[in-house]
Amino acid sequence: MAGMLPILKETDPVLIPGLLRVWGVTEESPDRDDRLKALAAAMEDPALVARVWGGLSDDQRSAMQMIYHTPSRSLPAVHFERVAGSIRRMGSEEVARLNPAAHPKGAAEALYYRGLIGLRRENADTGLRSVLFIPSPLAPLLPINQTTYDHLEDEPLHAQGREGALALEPLDEDELDDVRSADTSVVDDMTTLLAYLRIEMPPVEGGLLPADVVQRLQPFLLVPDRDRLRFLVALAYAAGLVGVDGGRIAPVQAEARRWLSLSRPDQVRQLAEVWRGSAILDMAHTPGLVIDAGAGSLHQYDPKAARAAMLELLRAHVPPGDWWSQSDFISIVREDNADFQRPNGDFKSWYLQDAAGMVLDGIEHWDQVEGALLEYLIGGPLHWLGLADQADDAARFNAYGRAFMGSAAWPSRPDAPETLEIQPDGVIIVTRKASRMDRYTVARFTSWLADEEPFAYRLDSDGLERAAGQGITLELIRKFLDRHAPGGQLPPAIIQFLDEWKHGAKAEVTLEQALVLRTTSEGTLDQIFNDPDLRRFLGARLGPTAVIARADQWQEMKLALGDRGIRMEVLE
Repeated sequence: MAGMLPILKETDPVLIPGLLRVWGVTEESPDRDDRLKALAAAMEDPALVARVWGGLSDDQRSAMQMIYHTPSRSLPAVHFERVAGSIRRMGSEEVARLNPAAHPKGAAEALYYRGLIGLRRENADTGLRSVLFIPSPLAPLLPINQTTYDHLEDEPLHAQGREGALALEPLDEDELDDVRSADTSVVDDMTTLLAYLRIEMPPVEGGLLPADVVQRLQPFLLVPDRDRLRFLVALAYAAGLVGVDGGRIAPVQAEARRWLSLSRPDQVRQLAEVWRGSAILDMAHTPGLVIDAGAGSLHQYDPKAARAAMLELLRAHVPPGDWWSQSDFISIVREDNADFQRPNGDFKSWYLQDAAGMVLDGIEHWDQVEGALLEYLIGGPLHWLGLADQADDAARFNAYGRAFMGSAAWPSRPDAPETLEIQPDGVIIVTRKASRMDRYTVARFTSWLADEEPFAYRLDSDGLERAAGQGITLELIRKFLDRHAPGGQLPPAIIQFLDEWKHGAKAEVTLEQALVLRTTSEGTLDQIFNDPDLRRFLGARLGPTAVIARADQWQEMKLALGDRGIRMEVLE
């Protein structure tokens, strides 16, 4: 051990005269090194250490014990000062005049100006921060358990978690309300999302799906929650499953197919790991929070580091396989790690508001920012990804969650895919146990029917027209259906329908009269084209604002447009 001398050489020179007094060093040599050597020798003397310790009050000793019992014998300064009082940073004249070692404003200041704790700067995942620490040569000499309460009987200690952290007590499931088991429906809804985006390729606004697109897609999701859908879209971006081209969002075919072909456990794992390491700004998804990412220092915020810090706190405090209280966990974080996502405990440099426009500036708004974020992460992504069961103010990591947190092996059940059910009337039934790749394929050349599992699709003209627009030929569709038909034999009615569709065109080129529907803006035509009840009146799109209209149905189309507030003028 190098001793105290190297530490004292790095100590703020302002502190040295006061430390010489506290430790009774009378070295009067004008040489700084001589004075530091004498001070180091005093601080390594067990008798002098015991004397300085004996001069502490009980609250000062308790504060010292709080640092001593951490694994590194150090704490972020913002945490310690919140409990033990702030430390005034003084110049040499102020130290001489105020003598903070003898007249401290709090326990932290008493320890600091006596040399029992030091201050250093270190890098953390969330940025540079100040840390208070017990000098390593001093730590083994401290009579740390000596207090004026030694005559009292020992009280039982709380359960301790990882590396001595306070662990939450397990809850009895029989006493919980509104228990909701996590499931892997994230896989099914991601498949639905990818298929929908491949068919429609809707426009995006700032990376978000427009409200009308969300409204049309929601009924086909197993969990039709808007916040969850927004998270799914962000996750699809982060995983490289989708991209934007020309202002429209669509799957990245190679990545989407690779993910769709994985087993269900591997699909869950990939989505969970993508979220863990992504730049998804969870605060932007937290209900009740409005953020300005370009204001203040929020542009320097690292959501990946903040997420890692939250997961580490969960590892340290929650029982791996039992139910635990969400509010108790959030309270522990508030007390011990309030700045888990704040560089150096800075609660002033981000521009945040609540839904009503109130500025959430300062640690007094911790519950509305960090507390709300933790509540969202536990009840949102961890539950949506199939990792954590939920109840009223309670949560529990399931097998997937324990694997994600590193306390168990990842489930690796092999898939036993169910075959598709192709009915004579052209309806195709697909269960959740079917291959996601197969369901994605079926969804691209059919009309969607069911809004719940099992999924149902109808083989019809509209679906085949959409398939042609995606480059899916009738031959490919027929091969796919033959491969999944029982015994390789499709129902006769379906074979007849496909044959009639195949031979419907008699020439490669036709000249015909047609009605043209022309809109005043591209957005209006997009709105019409994206509405299934209106799209059935339309043929091929001719450009941004023009499309072929079915000549024999224009009166019905006019009425349908009017029902949606769109006035149609018929030009002679």
